[in-house]
Amino acid sequence: MKRILPFTLVGIALLLPQPARACTIPVFRYALEKWDLTPAEVLVFHNGPLPKELDETLKLFGEFPNKLNLEINRINLAGKVAPKVMKLWEREGKKDQGPWMLIRYAGADPTEPSAFNGPCNLANLKSIADSPLRQAVLAHLARGTSVVYVQVTSDDRKADEAIHALLTSELATLERKIKLPVQSDSGPKLQLPLPLKVSFTLLVLDRNKAEEAGFLSLLLGTEERLLTMKGPIVFPIFGRGRVLGSLCAAKKEITDDQILEVTKFLCRECSCQIKDLNPGLDMVMTAEWRKMFDRLFDGKEAMAMPKDLPTMLPAAPKKSSALPFSRDAQSVVRQPIIDADSACAPPRITAKRLG
Repeated sequence: MKRILPFTLVGIALLLPQPARACTIPVFRYALEKWDLTPAEVLVFHNGPLPKELDETLKLFGEFPNKLNLEINRINLAGKVAPKVMKLWEREGKKDQGPWMLIRYAGADPTEPSAFNGPCNLANLKSIADSPLRQAVLAHLARGTSVVYVQVTSDDRKADEAIHALLTSELATLERKIKLPVQSDSGPKLQLPLPLKVSFTLLVLDRNKAEEAGFLSLLLGTEERLLTMKGPIVFPIFGRGRVLGSLCAAKKEITDDQILEVTKFLCRECSCQIKDLNPGLDMVMTAEWRKMFDRLFDGKEAMAMPKDLPTMLPAAPKKSSALPFSRDAQSVVRQPIIDADSACAPPRITAKRLG
């Protein structure tokens, strides 16, 4: 899979097609209305028949391609296995631990580690497919929220608090200051009956929450560097569950300047309407977007908002533990009004993937 290495904002802009300014729909809204999530591939390695309950669960997952963006592929090691797949097994599989699964994002290079590798069992499948935090992300996106920022906690309580305070302050400021592109009478038109507005949400992923272990693994699996990264990490999510990339406190990437640039890019007009030419990576999400959109046209909410929204840091500091799966503030001069379309290009998020 192609990656975008650290570039300046203007540098990345030069890599993207620059058609005539015909589409004035912001990136976040165009992604919500037009871009289906690309399935991630699940490679299930087994030797002989699978346990009945696991076999039935895998069949069930495979029957809902419009609800869950996972593509299940069974690999029977007792039969003939393609050489490139066998290399993945030899590198990341565990022969003595029963059925094993690898989850790989679409277009991943064979030399890249899988986003997840661990036992293929019911608990892990459930954790990979969905979680409370992902439902909260989807609920906000389905209400027209521009960007959902997910902050992953760390061992460093003070750093977590500082980043949370910075994000809370900056996102509130940007909600007031960012100006969306004026919609043109020509070109693509908004389709969904949702107000076009600037709206940001900050949610917190507690590393110690067992029910979020699958989501945490998938997020950290977007970039190899994240597996050993210390300190809080922030992921901007937009569209139907597309992650733009990661910002790491340890690399001094979470600054008000960078938050501004990320947000401006997602709020600017969609200059490249081809999804695979835009930066980002699709998370594994459980959502029937077509039905959710139908509800909007019927004058109803797309989905219920979860009662417990993880917007605050955990009440007490906790030591970060290893993943439960087996896996080898600066100041900036602000303009009175920030035009999302002015001199804006994809932000300096490191090691982003295309497609």
